[in-house]
Amino acid sequence: AVAAVVLLAGAAATAFFLAAFLRADGAGRKARVFLANVQTAAPRGTAARIKSLTEEILRARRLAPYDARLAYQASRLSALRVRYEDSPGDAARVKSERFKNAVAAARLAPSYTFYAMTAVTMGAKGLGVLEGWEMSAFAYKRALAELFFQAGRDDDGLSEMREAVALEVPTSALAPERAMKAVEDLLSRFGTYERIASAAPDSFGGHMLFGKSLAGAGLGSAAGEEFVDAAALAGDAGRADGFDQLAASQLAERLVSCGKRDEAGKFYATALRRRPRWQALRLSYAGFLAHSGLSDSARAEIDTLLSADVPKWLSDRALALRESLGRK
Repeated sequence: AVAAVVLLAGAAATAFFLAAFLRADGAGRKARVFLANVQTAAPRGTAARIKSLTEEILRARRLAPYDARLAYQASRLSALRVRYEDSPGDAARVKSERFKNAVAAARLAPSYTFYAMTAVTMGAKGLGVLEGWEMSAFAYKRALAELFFQAGRDDDGLSEMREAVALEVPTSALAPERAMKAVEDLLSRFGTYERIASAAPDSFGGHMLFGKSLAGAGLGSAAGEEFVDAAALAGDAGRADGFDQLAASQLAERLVSCGKRDEAGKFYATALRRRPRWQALRLSYAGFLAHSGLSDSARAEIDTLLSADVPKWLSDRALALRESLGRK
């Protein structure tokens, strides 16, 4: 008897969840069809249809609160509904719902899913779904940050931008242009380095990228702070954080150009201790030591380089530097 009751209860629960699923799926399907066919110059009765579909979607969301597709549909319908609201108060409320549902879709779904990404894009840039928008985590996070900025939630927006930049760092030690543009946009929005500094990922690559962006914007002092922070983190940095020989050479040069010679010297020593086979960086270090008046130390680095198996162009430059030291 107990087993029969358990089976009946299980069957009832299954039926309930199946009915909820079918109802939610049906609501989402109707919304998708409507949104796919609605035109900019909507036919008569569109406002009432939008309101009806929105209410149906919201009821479906209560049945399936973890369905990102429904949150996406609710967000798009709310955005469309704003155009038909005569009351400023109602329009503001609907905009808030649009934001809330767009963020819910983004939070519930993986960043690469189309409906979550188009939801945040729609919230950030208007009604249209950008079919050709690149589906990358960086673009997703950046669009979500824009949503927060528009809602007046600047700290949340800066946090999302920090994640966006961090996701972009491993792709190239040369600072990807779109990430640098994102930093420039932050500077334009907030005006000061101090206000956007929290958006810099606390990593070698994150500080490198911010430093280059700030230097390009003419903020040499702020860029120097970022480069010093990057140098301080080099001891634990790896390839996934953008730490390679080219990035190391660039950072050393940046530190010197910013007048941070002491930090540059410490960074060279740290980098070569971790990566003793980076002979091109060693040659750069030898040149740095030579210009600092430390000829004996420069010769020692050159001898170490020449004792290794290095390309001819590198050994030729090392020999030329050693000869120049001999003539002084």
